[in-house]
Amino acid sequence: MNSARESGTVLAMELQTNVQARDKVAAATATAERNGNRPADWCEPPALTLDADGVIVDCSDRGEVFFGYARTELSSLHVSRVLPQLAGLELLKNGEPDAYFSFLCHIGHAFEVQPRAGAAFLCGLSMVCFRNAGQTILRLIAQPSPAAFA
Repeated sequence: MNSARESGTVLAMELQTNVQARDKVAAATATAERNGNRPADWCEPPALTLDADGVIVDCSDRGEVFFGYARTELSSLHVSRVLPQLAGLELLKNGEPDAYFSFLCHIGHAFEVQPRAGAAFLCGLSMVCFRNAGQTILRLIAQPSPAAFA
């Protein structure tokens, strides 16, 4: 009987801790929203959209901040401008992602980012390949370290 009571007490304490944590997150979110920040903005990753030749055709809002360029400045640049290790690498072969590049993304290889200003830093990359109107499009999603994305 004592164990059942102790288990009940432990569960009650865990529940109270979870409720307190939930309330702290809710309060922080409300404060951020009052200050003009929306949680949806926090979740958008830095990302680049590339054509089959590795030329940047679009950039996410967080990508602008992450890479230090305006979307219009990045448009029409080769991806190697901000990710120098991708210079000379054929990202797509016969409309499919290059196997070696896919492998590097899959294992969490650290790619060098060369922002417009400041020192280079490392990040992981995820990639999504899709087709739109007969064209192959590659979306690179940066996985920044917390320090790099402050």
